[in-house]
Amino acid sequence: MKFIGLAAPSGVSEQPMTNYETLTGANNRALYCREEEPGANYWVGVEGGLTRMMQ
Repeated sequence: MKFIGLAAPSGVSEQPMTNYETLTGANNRALYCREEEPGANYWVGVEGGLTRMMQ
């Protein structure tokens, strides 16, 4: 098994503040990786973000 790391742009703000923005960033990163490495079996996009929890 071989792993390749890529510096993929998220297309969202530097610090995502909603679940939607965080998931969009992760999806954008995975799509970028798919374009850069079309022969791969899997593409993973990771994005960290913050969201307010209801109390």
